[in-house]
Amino acid sequence: MEPNPRRRLAAVLVDGLGPVGARTALALAEAGVGTLLLRDGTQGSAVQQSSTAQTVDAEQVGDPYLSIHHGLPRSTGLQDLLDRAAQQPASQPAPQQTAVMECPADMRPDGADVCVLSLGESSGAGPAGTRSASRTSALHAATVSAAAQQASLVMPVLCPAAGEAEIGPLIAQPGVLEGFACAGCRELSAAATDIQPAPAGTSVEHTAGHNPADARLHHQLTAGLITRQLLTLLDGVRNPALAEHSLLLRPDGGWERRPAPVHPECACQLVSPEPLPS
Repeated sequence: MEPNPRRRLAAVLVDGLGPVGARTALALAEAGVGTLLLRDGTQGSAVQQSSTAQTVDAEQVGDPYLSIHHGLPRSTGLQDLLDRAAQQPASQPAPQQTAVMECPADMRPDGADVCVLSLGESSGAGPAGTRSASRTSALHAATVSAAAQQASLVMPVLCPAAGEAEIGPLIAQPGVLEGFACAGCRELSAAATDIQPAPAGTSVEHTAGHNPADARLHHQLTAGLITRQLLTLLDGVRNPALAEHSLLLRPDGGWERRPAPVHPECACQLVSPEPLPS
């Protein structure tokens, strides 16, 4: 069965090539998405973008990178994984391969349908420093707002600790698309400390002692959920479940669906059905 034609015309920016981002890119390519843009430079800041390529570390070998990728830029390793996957024999080959391009941090990929934006993945190396919840929340919201200027929709993803993740919601610029969460509402709510992107009681980094096998399973699950939401969006059959909600995954296997914030002072809340008389 050939992929939905809408998938072949879609362009997805994957910003952040840690285990979850890399697995998401691999799954999207396998599903027949037309164009993948790969970026690994934002690193959770709307204004400070890393000029040094993120490299594959020992903990990412096997999750999903190979041992030969150790020390290489993650974008290079992921490109190699995508090339290897494209060369694998398939029972029903796709009509064309996914076009894969690297997108530097200073490049504006105008026209991308959706951006999968990593706001941080747990490293397992211990806490390298933590921020207050309100400061982190505001920083993430500003990063999402910046990403929303480069893609029609943004799917933020945060893995603050072992076994935990927050996926979504799908976010658009204020007043641009109906039926999706609003970047302006998120930023205003974060500034007022009304929302916390990370589950309560967690920090941005997690402590050591995690099980690598459990971490791989968690990354596979998170990437699978992201991919399912994106394919539902790109196929245009129905609205994704996370269009206006985020999904929180807990270490004990539990989950919580949280509605996106709506702020009364956001531009998307302006109601002016008739122009004022001149």
